[in-house]
Amino acid sequence: GGASNDNGYWSRSRFGVSLISRRMTNVVLVPKSAVYNSGNDTYVVAKNADGSTRLVKFVAGGSDNSNYWVAYGDVTEGMEICSE
Repeated sequence: GGASNDNGYWSRSRFGVSLISRRMTNVVLVPKSAVYNSGNDTYVVAKNADGSTRLVKFVAGGSDNSNYWVAYGDVTEGMEICSE
């Protein structure tokens, strides 16, 4: 990388970067299209066994381009999620 100082001179610097990646296992993913945000809270609409629906709150641990992963909350594996 490089940067310019007030005099217009450039300086170069080299940095070594290392990364330790971790693989996530047993993670519940929720499609972003099914998530509703209200303030700092995240919700999904889940379908109950009798066909009715309810809002289920969860805390997102992060996201990628299409999913949030659940850090904790009441979203569980196998739950039927309703989306638009």
